Amino acid sequence: MRLTITAIAFFIFGSAFGQAQNLQKHQLQTQLGLSWVGVFAKLANEVNVVEDIRISTTPVFHFNYDYFMYEKVSLGAGFGYQRISAFYDDYQYESDGETVTEDFSSTLTRLNFSARALYWYTKTKKLSLYSGLRLGVSNWSADTEVGDPNFDPDRYINLALGANFAPQLILIGGDFPLAEHLRIGGELAIGAPYFVSGGFTYRW
Repeated sequence: MRLTITAIAFFIFGSAFGQAQNLQKHQLQTQLGLSWVGVFAKLANEVNVVEDIRISTTPVFHFNYDYFMYEKVSLGAGFGYQRISAFYDDYQYESDGETVTEDFSSTLTRLNFSARALYWYTKTKKLSLYSGLRLGVSNWSADTEVGDPNFDPDRYINLALGANFAPQLILIGGDFPLAEHLRIGGELAIGAPYFVSGGFTYRW
């Protein structure tokens, strides 16, 4: 009888220890997303809203680290990057009483730094689903080289340069496994820096 009880105790302890050893508490996430400002910039470029201006934009690259405080709650930090470039052909301005015509480009860059909290509806080897809240700051900066002292880099793309509060509600996110630690998934969100994204997660 004692032998049976001892065997059962070792089995329970071994199972619990094994689960603790296999519990994945960390994850790194790399995704590419679409932002509304990027979509509007591409749309403006396609319909040629302003003549002699070509706009190109990158997707939002974002990188997140999350730590599972509890089985259904994780806290993390993230970094996001996006660039929008406007190429101006035959831009004209007045200098010393003369009209100057030149081609140049203006690049707007957004850096986003944030913290996020996620609630996990499911977190299994087959499928994980979550929602959450991200609180961060987005900083838009402009890099322009043009002789016109009155040029406004915000002239055609209406963005507030500098640091701005950037909250985001993650409506739903999820992933499923490709390998033991590697997963693929995506998110649907409201707010900055993206509204939809997809990519890879490494969990350990």
